[in-house]
Amino acid sequence: MTEVRLAHVWPGILLILSGAVLSAHGQASFQDCGAAVDVSSTCIWRPRQAVQEQVVISGTWYPSQGGFPALMVDGAEYAGRDKLPAVRDFTLSLRRLVLVNVTLAPPGAAGQPALWPEQMYTAPATGLTMSDVRIIASADDFWSYLNYFQSNNTEARYFTDGVGCLHIAAWDHGSTSVHSVTLVSGPCTPQFDAMYLRYTTLLSSAAAASGGKCAISADINNVTLIPALLQEGAKNTSQPLLVLVTANVSLGVGLGPGAVSIRRPVIMVGLYTIPTSVDFGMVVNQLNVTEPYARMWWQSFDLENIAPGNALTAVIAPPFGAGISANLWAVYCPRNRRCQNLINTTSVLATAAEVDYLTFMYSMYNSPLPSMRQTTDFYHTDLKVKKLQFIPGPGANELTCLSVKSLAWDWTDNILTAVPRIANKLPLPHGFAVPILQTQATPVVQAVGSCSTMKDAAMYPQEHDISPSRPFVWMMTGNITLNPPDQPNCWEQHSINRTTKMYGEDFQQDSPATKTADPQPLEQMDAIDFGY
Repeated sequence: MTEVRLAHVWPGILLILSGAVLSAHGQASFQDCGAAVDVSSTCIWRPRQAVQEQVVISGTWYPSQGGFPALMVDGAEYAGRDKLPAVRDFTLSLRRLVLVNVTLAPPGAAGQPALWPEQMYTAPATGLTMSDVRIIASADDFWSYLNYFQSNNTEARYFTDGVGCLHIAAWDHGSTSVHSVTLVSGPCTPQFDAMYLRYTTLLSSAAAASGGKCAISADINNVTLIPALLQEGAKNTSQPLLVLVTANVSLGVGLGPGAVSIRRPVIMVGLYTIPTSVDFGMVVNQLNVTEPYARMWWQSFDLENIAPGNALTAVIAPPFGAGISANLWAVYCPRNRRCQNLINTTSVLATAAEVDYLTFMYSMYNSPLPSMRQTTDFYHTDLKVKKLQFIPGPGANELTCLSVKSLAWDWTDNILTAVPRIANKLPLPHGFAVPILQTQATPVVQAVGSCSTMKDAAMYPQEHDISPSRPFVWMMTGNITLNPPDQPNCWEQHSINRTTKMYGEDFQQDSPATKTADPQPLEQMDAIDFGY
């Protein structure tokens, strides 16, 4: 199942979910949040106060402060929806906030927008938008919405750990529009004490205290990301892990092949309202996603400095081309299953030429002319592309993939570009670069380091029914003898039946699935001994 910016600590504040909201001490420091405001610390929503037709409440946020400001509803004044002042055409927009002491409108309620906090609701035909919002929900509200999503054929993109966390990546339903909204309840609920305003930190603490029942890592930054993945991502379980990232992070420099082992579904979530960068540093194969339960989702990120694959990548790349950086080779996973997925992302590709190449191929795939579509026959036969919807833009030499589904990945609203967003653009790594011709099918790249692997590579096109239009590239990972002493008849009765280019390359010899190490390049030329 996919089913598988609290800014300051205020001493003496106590939040009680079920009754009067706050102790009197310190309450005067809080501002009202019933108008269009930017809030950097806790604000109070008083249900009976006069409100305007349009209310926009945005949390001003800085990574060093640890999380989002809280919007607390003064429950002592809430006496039901019929007591609230009706405001015609009322719209409410909430961004980068934690909602506390709220009761959510039940899903499917007549005349009332879904997910609307009832104490903030005013009149029918109103509109609600929420982005980067965390909601501390009652058990009833949490299970009501989780059951609703699971039992209804909604268009919502959502993830859940099945016990106390429900993350809605995107959902438009009537007059409700939400992006990156997370409900937490039960074992995921943080303790309400004087440190409450450090909400997201306590959320991670609550997950740890739940004894593994709650699967969420919150308030993640560049310091805490890798430890969180090493500790929580390495657990061998089918329960998805939600990783809420609130700062730019790096997942490249200093990481060798297989440095981070992922053994469960992991949903990486950046900020929808503020650009959030993941800098892969032109490093590949560092995220080992080869275990049966392992999958990765990337939501609301700028994915930068992503590189083409190398010889090690070629072990798991076919039938996809290791020379295409858009395949995100930082994720080392067999591409015969859907192990990496993108939602509302920007992929900053290695070169502008690759953007041009993919634009051409995507255009040919959707061409009304059979002769043009034939150029991309391998998209159907090899990559198993079932859907490819894209539009030009938003910038020059960019394209937006609205929906792309293939054997290995699922993209929704993914922008392809070569223009850096936040991280400095790095040059291509030293070593092999697969030549890609503008109007030809992407080469199938294979790693060849022995007579046996060379034989397997020669047989691969027939065994996997690879399109005749695709050229082959063999990356030589060491010296090869065609008739080695232990296999004197290894190459007999075999031949190369496809156009194949052979290249030598510096190569890390240990698989990410078996060893973590710094790359050790070969210090000699690769050679083939034909035995004559």
